Formats: sequence, structure tokens, C-alpha cells
Amino acid sequence: MTPDGRLNLDIHASIREHLAVSLSSRELGALLPFLADILIKDGALLQGDLLAFAHRDPASNGNTRLILESYVSFEAVLYFRVASRLWRMDGLDRSLREVMAHKLTGAGKAASGADIHPAAQIGECFVLDHGYGTVIGETCIIGSGCYILNGVVLGSSGIADNPAGLRRHPRIGNNVQIGANVRVFGAVEIGDNVFLSPCCVVTRNIPSNSRVTIVNQLQVARPSGVRRDNCVSAYAQDDRLHLVGTNAMEFSVSIVDSDFMPADWLSLQKLQASRDHVQYPVSGRSMVPLGVRRPLNLELSSPKETSFLIEPPGLAALAENASLASQQVSLVS
Repeated sequence: MTPDGRLNLDIHASIREHLAVSLSSRELGALLPFLADILIKDGALLQGDLLAFAHRDPASNGNTRLILESYVSFEAVLYFRVASRLWRMDGLDRSLREVMAHKLTGAGKAASGADIHPAAQIGECFVLDHGYGTVIGETCIIGSGCYILNGVVLGSSGIADNPAGLRRHPRIGNNVQIGANVRVFGAVEIGDNVFLSPCCVVTRNIPSNSRVTIVNQLQVARPSGVRRDNCVSAYAQDDRLHLVGTNAMEFSVSIVDSDFMPADWLSLQKLQASRDHVQYPVSGRSMVPLGVRRPLNLELSSPKETSFLIEPPGLAALAENASLASQQVSLVS
């Protein structure tokens, strides 16, 4: 027997085993007439997933048996593949097949910590690496050749009371890599060959062949291979805010709250130290208003774009000190 043939038999045996431990005898009986179709079609998909995992994950050393028998993130994908077919299978009572599908993905979640809705659509050669904490929503569509790490949320932009019957989750293109703890919210489109680096938050469309990265506190989306010449960072020291990075002088800077509303109770004065290092003495115009939503962030504006630096080091303390100094001046005068 060829290695591929042996692997196919091992996958079939694993599917049978996972069905046997997850479904009741009544459910298994109802599923029996469809079992051959499940083994053939899902077995082929899972073989592609397994070979992709072995090829792309260096920690597996190409060992498909190791992945099949011990990787719980692959186990979650196995459960999902069968659940997804059951979800759409004609010939079974709808309520019964949906219960069975949720039982299977629930078992995958219990084993791996990854929550994949059985109605989600995922293309071939899918790799879920580590997987703990990853959530893939009901109307999510994922293309072929995608690689997703742990803590990823492909969710809706709302929380409760989202409208039924509409796509509310992301559509992910082909050959997309999604790093740990990335969150993509809403019915956005992520193009082909996109790289989302760890901890990014995406709420708008990303074109194909892009890389989304966080540079210090700044989240930047740009075409792959295109240099971005104005990546900057910021920190506060004493009574000044410092903006550093290539072409930092090009930006207009304002302080905003966590809702990105202007912090009008603070005043910035621009002092150029060099093209790549700009200082802003910060003073208070009034006391801190009640209800200010923290953390404080920076809004950076240029003719080409608007970006945000999230909670630069020292900014909160600088703002409090500036406001306090303003109150003391008011009392003296």
C-alpha cells in the first residue's frame, strides 16, 4: 500500500472514532447511510489539511501521524469538516443534522479550545496551528491554503442582536496567514496572499498582497513589498510628548480619548528638534472633564492618511500632570 493510501485509511479510522465518541447510538444510526460519502469527501479534504500542516509547520517535522494522533488543533479541524458536511446534508432531518453538527464542533472546542461554527465555509489545505481561543463565526468564509494561529477571532462587529440572514463575519481570501490574537470584525473582505501579523485589529477591507503589522503602537496596512516611509512612535517625558521616526515632522498630532474624540482640555505646541524627532510641550487648558474615556491615544494626520498611536508610554501621566498644573495656576490667579 502506498503512503497516501495508508494515510487515507488512518484518516477514515480517525473520523469513525471521533463520530463514535461524540454522537449517540440513535444519531449514528441515522448517519450510517451517509458514512461512505463522509469518509470519501471529508477524508480527501482532511488529507489535504494534514499534508499542508506537515509541510508548513516546522515543529511537526513533516510527521503526519504525529499531527493526526496528537495535535488537538487538527482534531478541531477534523470535527469541523464532518460537522460542516452534516450541516448542509440533504436527506437528514434538519434539526437532527444541526444538533449533530454542533455536537461535533463542540467536541472539537472541548478538545482544542478552538470554536468553529459548523456553518462556516473553509477551503482546502487549511491549517489551524495551536488554535486555543480561536473563534470562527457562522457566516465566515475562508479560502484555500490559509494558516491561522491561536487566539484569532473572525467575528461580527456587533455583540448581541445582530441581524439574522446577513453575512456578518469576514470573508478571508486564499493563502492568507493570520497571526496569534488577531481580531477581524464585521463583513469585511481580506484579499488573497495577505499577512496579518500578531495582535492586529481589522475592521475594514484589506486588499490582496498586503501586510498588516503593528510597529510599536502604530497599526499599519500597506501593500506587500512597498516601503512605508513615515512609521513613527511616541513617548512622554517630563512635560513633553516626543514623536520619533522617519518623517515625523510631516504629521499633525492631537490627543484623543479611547473613542478617538479630541481631548480639548489639553494643548500641544509643536517644537521641531529634527525632521525625525519632534517635541510637543503639553499644557492643560482646564481640569480633566468627567467621563473621559481612557486610555488616551494620539491621532496622527498627514495629507495621505490618518493613523492612531495606541496609549503611548507616559501619555496618561503627562496629561494628568498638565491638567493639575492648569488648576494650580487658576487657583493662584
